[in-house]
Amino acid sequence: MMTTTAITAAKKELRKEIALLLKTVSTVSMSEQSARISENVLANPAFATAKRVSVYVSTEGEVNTSAIIERALSDNKLCFVPRFKPKGADMEMVRVSSIDEYHNLPIIMWGIRQPPVDQQLENALDTGGLDLVILPGVAFTTDGWRLGHGRGYYDRFLTEHKRRFGRLPTTIGVGFREQMRPQVPTTDSDVRLDQVVHG
Repeated sequence: MMTTTAITAAKKELRKEIALLLKTVSTVSMSEQSARISENVLANPAFATAKRVSVYVSTEGEVNTSAIIERALSDNKLCFVPRFKPKGADMEMVRVSSIDEYHNLPIIMWGIRQPPVDQQLENALDTGGLDLVILPGVAFTTDGWRLGHGRGYYDRFLTEHKRRFGRLPTTIGVGFREQMRPQVPTTDSDVRLDQVVHG
């Protein structure tokens, strides 16, 4: 049984390992993998049936989610994206209403495009929760364990979602094949995903 300190150290080491590995992956490979992953997500029954969907807005080095967000909006699903507040510990899921609005999101923090923090938008937790969350990560296992960036945003969000609504949304992690591992270090606060789609 690993101690909390040992698990934290193992997570930190794996994050470094994956970061170095991703630097060796070509933009062509990332683009091709992103296209395949998007196709698989869009063909997933969980996406087809979901009416309220959260999708992260991808940045450099992540699976590109533009096609997923654009399809959600064109299918008239309610589409929510993460919004982080400076110095804040929590992440909101706020609604974007059109493809134009999505494409015009400004870069706010950490190179991530998101709605401005002072813009009043529908918050998913205030209006019924979510059916599906598509989320990024640093590393994944095929059976749903995820290593995030260490800030705990998604774990806290999903825990709060369950507290409010008595259920979790369906969760799908997406990652490049280089991010897949036989196992990743986890703690009791880590939320296991329903599915992982990878390149």
